[in-house]
Amino acid sequence: TQSVFELKNGSFKCSQIKDSNGNYITVNHDTNGVLQSVTDTLGRVINVNYDTGGQPSTVTQTWASGTHTYATFTYTTLNVST
Repeated sequence: TQSVFELKNGSFKCSQIKDSNGNYITVNHDTNGVLQSVTDTLGRVINVNYDTGGQPSTVTQTWASGTHTYATFTYTTLNVST
């Protein structure tokens, strides 16, 4: 397995992972190093979508029939008493 890293906003982010058969996934980050999408050898793209607060909100993939949502994230404030 071979991994490629790129410097994004002061830290190294993995940008590609390739196996011994030549299969790979490409990991795309924005200029701030925030994960945007992952693309495999066959060109399938998984997108990470963010809410207005910058938190991940959904993980999706666009199909011919529309958008498929793999995960949805919600956030709430929780007070913890110690």
